[in-house]
Amino acid sequence: MIKIIALLLGLVMALSGLGALAEGAEASAFSGLTVKGALSVNRVSLSQLMADMGLEEGLGKTADSLAAVLNEASSQLVVDDSGLEFALALDDTEVFSLVGEADDEGFALGSSLFPNTVLTLSMETVGFALMGIAAQFEGTDPQAALDALEGYAMAFVDTCGASVKVLQPSLGVYEMDGHSFNTRIPLQIDLEAVAAAYNTLWESIETDETIQSCKSALETLGIQVEAGQNVATEELPSLEAYAYVLVDEAGNTGDETFITVDVTEAGETAAAARLKGLLSGSALEASAGPVDGPEILFLTGSLGADGGEMRLDAQVEGTWLGLGAKVEAADSVSADVDFFYADRETPLASGRFNYTPAGECTAKVDREGKTLMPLESFMEAEEENPAVEALTSDILSNGLPALMVSATQAVPEAVTDLLGRIMVESGE
Repeated sequence: MIKIIALLLGLVMALSGLGALAEGAEASAFSGLTVKGALSVNRVSLSQLMADMGLEEGLGKTADSLAAVLNEASSQLVVDDSGLEFALALDDTEVFSLVGEADDEGFALGSSLFPNTVLTLSMETVGFALMGIAAQFEGTDPQAALDALEGYAMAFVDTCGASVKVLQPSLGVYEMDGHSFNTRIPLQIDLEAVAAAYNTLWESIETDETIQSCKSALETLGIQVEAGQNVATEELPSLEAYAYVLVDEAGNTGDETFITVDVTEAGETAAAARLKGLLSGSALEASAGPVDGPEILFLTGSLGADGGEMRLDAQVEGTWLGLGAKVEAADSVSADVDFFYADRETPLASGRFNYTPAGECTAKVDREGKTLMPLESFMEAEEENPAVEALTSDILSNGLPALMVSATQAVPEAVTDLLGRIMVESGE
């Protein structure tokens, strides 16, 4: 929540400073960005899901046909200081495009979905909007609010670090998940101190006039920022934590450290959950779950000189969700999201994304022979808005038919099968 407040305040500072840059300051060049994405669906897992849900056979076949089309899809977004480009492809053939172009007069947006229309936004309208936002923050000090937030957050982090104390180690033979250790170190974690620091954190934020003035301004703009709830110390669980290491005769500690944390709920005598993790050099393997049941969370990761990667798999209400990120170099970050159904081995659906901090838009918005439609016209309070009707007509009469033709040409068998399934289900 603190990060959200900080990001919002940072955005306000950026907007309010557009017209008042410090003298002699030079704006850093924006080198653009590129994001690529792809989606895949496991059709066997999807069929099982459809059957388990008791859906009609026809709907299951339609879902399978849709999966076949989605498995051919990929996308790319490019943004630079002159605009943006977005493209959706099937089997590497572009079927949908969106181009945005910014200049001194404003912003223009064109798309294959509305091929005879160009949406425009004037700089005058943008200026009025920014002036309205800046007016809400008149008399506030966003930078002071950010500094205060950072101070309160750092105090909380310092307390969390100080709440862990290392007690007297004991020697023995300890076998932990196939790893051998000869030293066990008890760790004392003062949860009451952490809870008290958390409560103090939010109390400080709620009583800081500088932060609250900015928060009120955000809420005036329709952005609600909820405060954290106080943690009751009597409801805190108790923790029993140990670190296991291997120490040689010279007193040197090995590269591996195994950590266990048993969690006992307030008022109970037996541990309900266990967290355990292995640190091996720059690699991490951790898991958590009920003491008398299967593990429901797995975390793995590694960090190296050229980058690192992290993977989290968690079971949420019986369904597994996987999140992963990998930094291969300073100019490349990849991420993946997996949704599982029957088990944790085969994803039902997966998304793969790649980000690079560089990009150049080459396409331009084609205005020739097209209707220029200001976005302001969509804000008219008429029951039947001519702008909405005209744009809808362009989409239904021109954009969607062209999209269907392009998709059919790109993956004819998959799209034809899907359209056939849809017509059967609709009774046509």
